[in-house]
Amino acid sequence: MIQYLDGNRIVLLKSGAQYFPALTSCIEQAGSEIFIETYIFADDQTGRSIAAALCRAAQRGVRVHVLLDGFGAKDFAPSLHQSMLDAGVDILIYRRKISPLTLRRHRLRRMHRKIAVVDGRIALGTVNK
Repeated sequence: MIQYLDGNRIVLLKSGAQYFPALTSCIEQAGSEIFIETYIFADDQTGRSIAAALCRAAQRGVRVHVLLDGFGAKDFAPSLHQSMLDAGVDILIYRRKISPLTLRRHRLRRMHRKIAVVDGRIALGTVNK
C-alpha cells in the first residue's frame, strides 16, 4: 500500500504543452540544485528555452546536472552543449557511442523518459505508454 506524507501533492501534466512550462517555472525558482535526465534534448524552441533557463540557474549559483541518453541525444546541438557548459551546467552523456559492429536490439532499449528533480522537493517526470 502506498502512503503519502502530509503536505505532498501530485499534479498530472497531460502533455508537453503542460510539462515544459512547469519545468521552466521549477528551474526559474530553483535555489540550490537541479537534476535533469532526458532521452532527447532537441535544438528547437522548447530545447533552447529549457537550455536558457538551465544556464540562468547555473549562473545564479544553482548546481545544475543534466544526463542525456547518448543514442536519443546523438544530435545534441554543439552550440547548445557549449553554451550550457560555459554557463556552468554539468552535462553527462550516457553511452554516447554505440558501435554498429556490436549493435544488438536489446542494447538500444532505452527509456524515453524525462525526469527532473529541483531542490530535492519538486519532481517532474513523464510516463510513456
